[in-house]
Amino acid sequence: MCIDRRELLRAGFATLAAGSIPASSMFAMGTQAAGGGSQRVIMINIRGGWDSLSVVVPHGRSEYYNRRPTLAIPAPDPTDPTAALPAETGIGINPLMPELHAAYTAGEMAIVQKTGYPNEDLSHFTSQDVMSRGIRDTGHPDTRGWLGRLGDLYFNQAIQIVGVGAGNKLDFVGSGYRPVVLDDLSELVIPEDPTHPNDSIYRKQKALELLGSSAPLSGFRAQVRAAGTSAFQLADQALNAIANYTPTGAYPANSGFADRVQDIARIIQGGLGTQVFYVETGGFDTHASQADTLANRLPEISGTIGALIADLKAMSEYSNTTLVVYTEFGRRNYENGGLGTDHGHGHHALVIGGAVAGGLRGTSVSEAELLLGHLPMEVDFRQIYSEVIQSRLGVGPSAVFPDYTQATSGLNLFV
Repeated sequence: MCIDRRELLRAGFATLAAGSIPASSMFAMGTQAAGGGSQRVIMINIRGGWDSLSVVVPHGRSEYYNRRPTLAIPAPDPTDPTAALPAETGIGINPLMPELHAAYTAGEMAIVQKTGYPNEDLSHFTSQDVMSRGIRDTGHPDTRGWLGRLGDLYFNQAIQIVGVGAGNKLDFVGSGYRPVVLDDLSELVIPEDPTHPNDSIYRKQKALELLGSSAPLSGFRAQVRAAGTSAFQLADQALNAIANYTPTGAYPANSGFADRVQDIARIIQGGLGTQVFYVETGGFDTHASQADTLANRLPEISGTIGALIADLKAMSEYSNTTLVVYTEFGRRNYENGGLGTDHGHGHHALVIGGAVAGGLRGTSVSEAELLLGHLPMEVDFRQIYSEVIQSRLGVGPSAVFPDYTQATSGLNLFV
């Protein structure tokens, strides 16, 4: 049986167009597969510049309390529920984040202190662009995002990089590779016609019969048949992922961030083969009333990550999964008149996972640094990203970050 282009377009693309599978998931793109196989990375972007000194508390430094008489978190005290949870000598975790504290005490979370990029810029827009491109030079000719560049270099299937609830972000811009960017997992499912469900089943059956023909095809026809077949397979996997997933952890209610992270857990459970996830949440530009904002948001972030960890452990996937929690910049060392903090630079990134060698990286915040306007940069964020993708995905990072000179000594993030 001969399948011509019109038949395939009618049976395959027309059926898919009636659903919500993004076009980017239909064609395999790229040059070679990444070497990581079963390993995956989840990038969690805390947009707005969250206050690292309220997350990782330098309670052993008197200047922390001098500069933040209202916002500083008390030193660990088992009788005080507002006190920091002990982590290391002079350093604690915010008491609103017990799940992160548990990961740290279990040796599964590394805190990379004073992360940033050279020649800091305190603008959200510039900093977010630097983080998204993985390039500090704003005039650099490579205008791709770092995830798009990673896909161009190493991935051959769109589903290998997935953004959930991320919108059309610079991170994903590539020259040929197109990651999958979803609002939620249901977008990968081909919905039935609610008024004629039997027709939907019939159309799918006939489309699969056409796509499954043994007639030899070449060129564009072969590409279309492969794309259509892959799209149907992906839709079935997504449907199974939704149907078969039962959360182990208790995700926070009424949280868009928790919902998006739970979709990531579904995709992992469903075995769709994604190696890099991107998810974000905002609202951390805390110029005023910072304590009130963090009282609402920090438990949401920590609870969501804790629930994901529980899910990954139940799936026996925790050792194969690495979470990178980051923001575009830190905040000022001192509180302002509105009981908030203004834009700063150096911040603490978190790397979490079953294969992570926990503990502190970089030097701890000093009294002299707290007397500055904001923390300096000690670790370039691209050193973290480079070590993560090289160790977990098995790919060379140098071409992914073209204006960064790789560090001569590693952070040793993994066991």
